[in-house]
Amino acid sequence: MTLYLVGGHVLESDVTLPELSVCGKGTASITFELLPAGRSWPARWRTDDGAAPGAPSEGRRPDGFVLRFPGVAAFRVAPDGRRVECRPRPGASPAAVRHRLLDQVLPQTLALRGRTVLHASAVGLAGLAGLAVGFLGPSGAGKSTLAATLALAGHDLLADDWLLVEWRVGAPCVVPSYGGVRVAPHGATAHRGHDRAPPDDTGKVRLDLRDRAGTSPASLRALYMLAPFGPAVAPIVERLSRREAVTTLLEHTYHLGLDEPVRMAEQFDGLTRLAGTVPVHRLVVPDGLPLATDAVVGALTTVTGRQPA
Repeated sequence: MTLYLVGGHVLESDVTLPELSVCGKGTASITFELLPAGRSWPARWRTDDGAAPGAPSEGRRPDGFVLRFPGVAAFRVAPDGRRVECRPRPGASPAAVRHRLLDQVLPQTLALRGRTVLHASAVGLAGLAGLAVGFLGPSGAGKSTLAATLALAGHDLLADDWLLVEWRVGAPCVVPSYGGVRVAPHGATAHRGHDRAPPDDTGKVRLDLRDRAGTSPASLRALYMLAPFGPAVAPIVERLSRREAVTTLLEHTYHLGLDEPVRMAEQFDGLTRLAGTVPVHRLVVPDGLPLATDAVVGALTTVTGRQPA
C-alpha cells in the first residue's frame, strides 16, 4: 500500500497512481482497493432524463454508493466516503480506470463527505501571493486548457476538473488537488516540454504539470463561467447577479449523496454563501487564449486592487 496526497487528503492505494505525488507519512483518510475485473455491483440506479447512452450512472446500495462507467469500471464508495473499491471491466486500460478514480470518483467521494467540490479548474496568480481564480464549465468548455496555459505562463496550477473549496478563517480557499491536467490534443501541442501521456479513451491528453503546481491553499477571489467561443475580437467579462451565480454553482457542483434533504440544504446554503463572497463572471473567450489570459488577470486586478507581477 502506498500513500498519496490529493486534494489535501491522504489516499492509501494498493495500486500505483503515477499521476499523484507520494506522501511519505500521514494517516489515510481515503483507502482505494482495485478488485479483480468483473461486473458492477447490483444497485438501485438513479436515472437522469436525457442522459446520453453510455453515460456514467450512480446507484445506491445499503453499503454505500456505486458509480458505474460503462466499458471501463464500477466503483463502490462507502457511506462515509472513507473507502473506495473498483471492479474494472475486462480489457479496460489501467489509465482509463485511474482517470475515473482521480477525476470523477474522488471529487464525488469528497462531496459525499460534505465538502464543496466544483466542476472547475483553478490557478493561483503570480505576483498575487495566496490568491486564486477558478474556471467553471462543462467538459470541452476550455477550462483545463486555460488553466494549463496560465500555469505555463508562470502561474500556479491548483486544480483541474474539480475544485475543492474550504472555508478558512472566514474566507473560501482553493485546496490544491494534484499537478496534472487533461486537454484536447490540439491544446497539448502548445505545451511542449512537459511530459504527456498518449490520448486516453476519451480522446484527451494528460499533461504532467507538477513543476507548475501550487501546494498551499489559496484564497478564492473570482470564478469565471466559460461561455462558448464567440465572434468577439476581445474577451467579454460580465459579472453575474447573485441569483445567477448560485444557479451556476449548483449546475457545476459534484453531488453524490445530495439527494438527502439535509445534505441538499447544507450544500445550497454553502453555495449561496460562496456566491455572496466570491464574484462569479461569465467569460466569453475568443479564438485566442492569450487574450483570455489577459482578461482574467485584468479582471482579478480590478477585484483585488492589486497588480500581478
